[in-house]
Amino acid sequence: MRQFLLPVAILLLAGCTTSAPMADVTRFHLGQPIPKDTVQIVAPAADIATQLNIAAAKSAIATELEGLGFRPVDVATSAYVAAFRIDETSQQGPPKPSPFNIGIGGATGGRNVGIGGSVNIPVGNSRPGDTIRTTLLILDIKRRSDNSVVWEGRASRITNAKSPNPLPGLARALFTGFPGPSGQMIQVPAK
Repeated sequence: MRQFLLPVAILLLAGCTTSAPMADVTRFHLGQPIPKDTVQIVAPAADIATQLNIAAAKSAIATELEGLGFRPVDVATSAYVAAFRIDETSQQGPPKPSPFNIGIGGATGGRNVGIGGSVNIPVGNSRPGDTIRTTLLILDIKRRSDNSVVWEGRASRITNAKSPNPLPGLARALFTGFPGPSGQMIQVPAK
């Protein structure tokens, strides 16, 4: 009985795991401490269609910087300027298979032995796939006094276009482990 319970327990635990959405993150810095100070977050000029994305990104970046000990301010006398940009592209995803299948199966078994098999045959045409969105968040932190870049980062994620706005998750991923390894692309949870 014990040898039966272990595989069942492993299957149950495997069913409990969830995979968090991941972002590809690359950061660059000089490997020196970045003193915490005031920072002005500068958004790109935006048309009405993208203003909500800009506002969501600016808010998420401010939250993350604040959590790291920086003080976001809206004045041009801050110690740092954090300028960001968002690039989004969309494309049609791969086609979905037909929603209808005919299954043919069979099984044979004897004492303590079981063998089975099946064949699924799609009926009808495939359907167009969902629209896939690639979102890239790029951020540079510059020292205002000499306009030198002290840190820069990029985070990208591919999502279904119907998914919630990925920008808050990208901002969290961008600042996870700040300042992070310089010059390496890593995958970071972006939830």
